[in-house]
Amino acid sequence: MGERGSVGILFVAVLFVLAALSACVMLYVGRALDYGRRVEAREALRLRLYAAVRGTIDELAADATPESDGPRDRVWSTLGELEGGVSLGLSDLSSRLNANYTPAELLEKTELRSLLSPSASPEALAAYREEKGLSTELGHYAGLLREDALDSWSCFGWANVNVADLSSLRALYRSLTGNEDGASAFSLQVGAARSAKRLVAAGSLEAFLGSSYPELYPVICAEAPYNANFSSAFLIRAILSFPRFGIPDPAARAEAVIAAREDHDLSEPELAVLLGASSGGEALQYLGVRTWFWIVRAEAEGHAYSAIVAAWPRATSGEGAKSRRLAVVQASFDP
Repeated sequence: MGERGSVGILFVAVLFVLAALSACVMLYVGRALDYGRRVEAREALRLRLYAAVRGTIDELAADATPESDGPRDRVWSTLGELEGGVSLGLSDLSSRLNANYTPAELLEKTELRSLLSPSASPEALAAYREEKGLSTELGHYAGLLREDALDSWSCFGWANVNVADLSSLRALYRSLTGNEDGASAFSLQVGAARSAKRLVAAGSLEAFLGSSYPELYPVICAEAPYNANFSSAFLIRAILSFPRFGIPDPAARAEAVIAAREDHDLSEPELAVLLGASSGGEALQYLGVRTWFWIVRAEAEGHAYSAIVAAWPRATSGEGAKSRRLAVVQASFDP
């Protein structure tokens, strides 16, 4: 009886152990299944957000208004609250003051200087770029840009060979080609063109850049970086007030541009007229009517998928107006 009792107790103990193990296994399986369902749901949401962003990019590429980019383009009607609780937004990312390429002179002689940190100067920003290089992250310029004005700055944009900071152009050339001597020669070439007040047109960019063109384009181009249809009124007023442009009554012309865009999307010929046929040439190297970098963002259920999209500037004078090349240069899915 003692042995049978011992066996019985042992049997019950084994049952308890097996039951406990079974409960642990079931708990693990349950958690694994739950985790798997969460992963599947997260991936399904990511794909749904990606599809919404992709649709906006396709609409941008279709470019129903090849003469300009403006807030009345069809793409804006596709944004907002979509089915399934998805919120879709689009922002012009390149029509803000570019921290990488803005020359010190423009900052020094206009109200744009107020966008720098009180402890910084235009010369300090230029020296910092020379020493530390360029970046696509505003954080790279921490301490130099006014913290409460960061929305006025961007690090995304192409460098216009006619107006971008000369040392920035030299750094780009060196980075893109790996040729230090070529970078120095290029800097001298650009400096000579500016001294002669000779603007490089989009159609002659390839000839100007020579054999390095395939490596330098589109980062170095001949297009105005800022879209007057989206740039802040502050930026437009400051650019037109730049003394070197010699624009008669720049304040009135700036207000005319701002008023016109409230009524309709500006075209390139109209913008030229508003700036003055004889005085707007160099100013038109800063202000244009195309956007070069967009950020598209879709949100739902506490998650977001965003993509930064680049539009290629014209490569040659013979390129059709409807040619539009876009590419996603950065994308992220935020948990």
